[in-house]
Amino acid sequence: MRTTSRLLARSAWIGGPLSAWALGVGLLAVLPGCGSGGATDPDQMNMQGVSKPTLTQVSPDLGPLSGGTTVSVFGSDFRQGAQVKFGGLPGSSVVVKSGVEISVTLPAWTGAIGPVEISVDNSDGGHASGADLFSYVRTVLKFDPTVVRTVGKSPIALAAADVNGDGGNELLVANNGDGTLSVLLNNLDFNQNSSPYSTPALPTAIALGDLNGDARTDVVLGHGNASSQDVSVLRGLGNGAFMTPDSFAIGGTVAGIAVRDLNGDSKPDVAATVRTTNKLMVMTNNGAAPSIGFATPYTSFSVSGEPAALLFADLNKDSRDDVLMTQYGAQSIAVLLAGTPSGTLVTPPNVAGVGLRPIALTAAEVTGDSNLDVVVANFDGNSLSVLRGQGDGSFGSVSTVAVAEKPTAVAVADMNSDGKPDLLVCNSGRNQVWILLGRGDGTFDPAQKLFTGAQPWSMVVSNLNADTKPDVAVTNLLDGTVSIFLNRTQ
Repeated sequence: MRTTSRLLARSAWIGGPLSAWALGVGLLAVLPGCGSGGATDPDQMNMQGVSKPTLTQVSPDLGPLSGGTTVSVFGSDFRQGAQVKFGGLPGSSVVVKSGVEISVTLPAWTGAIGPVEISVDNSDGGHASGADLFSYVRTVLKFDPTVVRTVGKSPIALAAADVNGDGGNELLVANNGDGTLSVLLNNLDFNQNSSPYSTPALPTAIALGDLNGDARTDVVLGHGNASSQDVSVLRGLGNGAFMTPDSFAIGGTVAGIAVRDLNGDSKPDVAATVRTTNKLMVMTNNGAAPSIGFATPYTSFSVSGEPAALLFADLNKDSRDDVLMTQYGAQSIAVLLAGTPSGTLVTPPNVAGVGLRPIALTAAEVTGDSNLDVVVANFDGNSLSVLRGQGDGSFGSVSTVAVAEKPTAVAVADMNSDGKPDLLVCNSGRNQVWILLGRGDGTFDPAQKLFTGAQPWSMVVSNLNADTKPDVAVTNLLDGTVSIFLNRTQ
C-alpha cells in the first residue's frame, strides 16, 4: 500500500562504498562616464576625484517581489550620497556604512521573477553595475538555526519515520564507514539515546517498512560488502530500539533499496538494485511475526548500465506501483511497469535518456498536467533532468535544470504552502542544499540555499516537528554529521 502523496514525492538516491562513489563572484569594474572637463582616460578621471566603485556581493542575494526588506551591498569606493537601483528602480533608506558596504531597502518588483541588474551611482558620477548578484523570488523561505547532530562514520543513507510512537518522525542514518545505524529521536531533540546499532559492513541504502506484520517499523539496509550478506533487516521494537540484523544474500553490491507490497498480499516486499551484476532483485515476503523471511529463489530482472537509485511510483495510473531506477553508467533511467498477474513486472524495461551519471530520482507532478513526472539528479552533469510523464509509463519532453556541483539527492515538496511542488537538491560539491520554488508548470524560481556540513550526500524532506511544514535533513559524508533545517516559512 502506498503511503505517500504525489506532491510529497517519494525519492531515492544512490550510495556506495566510498572507494567507488565518493568523490565569488568575480570582480566587476565598470568605468564611470565622462567626468568634469570631459576627461575620458580612467587615470585622469581618478586624478580629478571621480570615484570608481565596484560591486562584489549582495546579501541576502534574493528578496520578495513585495520588496520592503533590507539588503547589504558590498564592493569598493562607495561614497556618501550614493544611490542604489534594482532593475532600474531606486531602493529606499540608503545608508552608506563605509566605502565597502551600503544598506538599502528593496523596492517592490512587478517584472519577471529571477535576476535583476543592480547598480550603484555615486554623486560624483562614479557608477557600477552587476547582472547576477541579486534575484527576486515569490517567497523567501525561512528556517530555524541549523541543528547539527553527530552520527557514525561516513553517513550515506537517511530515512524518516515515527519509530517510537511519539507522534514525530525520527531520523535513521546508515553509516557506511563503520557499519552502523544511528537513530536520532524526535523527542530528544534529535539526539541518540543509545550507541549506534551494528550492521553488516558497508551499508549503502536504507528503506523502512513493517516486514513481519507486528505494527512496528523495521529498517532494511542494502550493503556493498565483499561477503554474501547484502541485505539486512533490523526489526523494530516500537520504542525507537532495534534488534540484531537478519541478513540475506543477494550476491552483489546493493546500490538502491525499496520496500512495497508488490503482489497484493498485504506483506511488503523488498526490491534491490545490484550494481555489480546489473540486476533488479525482488524478495517476496513470506515471513510472519516475529520472524522475517523471503521466498527463495529471489526473482531477478536483467537491466543494464549499473542500476543505482530505486523508486516505486504509479506512472500509468493503474493503481499499481511501477519500478524506476537510474542507470548510473548509461546516462538513463529504466522503468519496469507492473504486470499481470500481480507481482510481475513487464520486461524489457522502458529506457529514457537523462544527464551524465544519474545518481538519484524522485517522482511527483511538477508540470501541471496531472501526470506523474520524474526528476533525476545527474552527479557528473551538475543538473536535474525533468522528464514529463505522459500518464502511460512513457515520457515526453526532458528539460534540464542547472544546479551546483555533484548533486547526490533530489526531493519534491511544497516548501512555501502555495500548492505548487518545489524541487530540493543536495549539492555535495558545494556543501549546499538548493531549493527551487516551483511555478506549477515545470519551471522554477532561482535557488534558495541552505548551508550544510562537508559533502552532503543523502536527504529527506519530511514534517519532522508536526507543524504541517516540510523540513529538511541531510547527511554530511565527510563530517559524520546530520544537518537539520526546520521550516518556519509563513
